[in-house]
Amino acid sequence: MRNEIEEALAAWREAARRVDSAVDGDRDALSAEVERHRENFHRLSASHVMERIDALHEAEARRAAAVPSTDPFHEAAR
Repeated sequence: MRNEIEEALAAWREAARRVDSAVDGDRDALSAEVERHRENFHRLSASHVMERIDALHEAEARRAAAVPSTDPFHEAAR
């Protein structure tokens, strides 16, 4: 997923650079390309964030359901 996000960002940046140097006839098509790459980057980024949040919630649920450590365990660990 990370590579996809990095590639989407690179494509967005490259398209934006091309818009900066475009002549008037190409500007509209290139601007549309920038928008497509921007939307793709944001979609991938949001998906990745949601996956990480879900993983965090799962880890919190596992931790909450785990049997807490006892005093004898902590003494032995020292």
